[in-house]
Amino acid sequence: MMLDRSVMLILALVTLSAGCVPGQRAPEAYSRCEKCHGMPGGGNQKGGPDLAESTTDLELFSKQVKLGSRWKGSDDKKQSYKWKQMPPQTGVSDKDIERIFKFVHAGK
Repeated sequence: MMLDRSVMLILALVTLSAGCVPGQRAPEAYSRCEKCHGMPGGGNQKGGPDLAESTTDLELFSKQVKLGSRWKGSDDKKQSYKWKQMPPQTGVSDKDIERIFKFVHAGK
């Protein structure tokens, strides 16, 4: 009987903690971003800035993903991060970029 209560309590806590994550689950396409940027707001960047702190709009975010950090008209200050530059990310659809954008801004 006591074991059943403990199991139920653990299941309830796991379920509640899963609901505390800001926004929704990461889109599948975010796995490419996570390699350098980590999870938004997680503070575990592996080379790129925390995307949760991004102040860009969807249009600029999309250009950054498609063209990388250096392109004509890009902000000189954002062309590199800690001496690293983001290469263009080919094969990411506009829909995936929008999903990623919404995901990284979900906590704002």
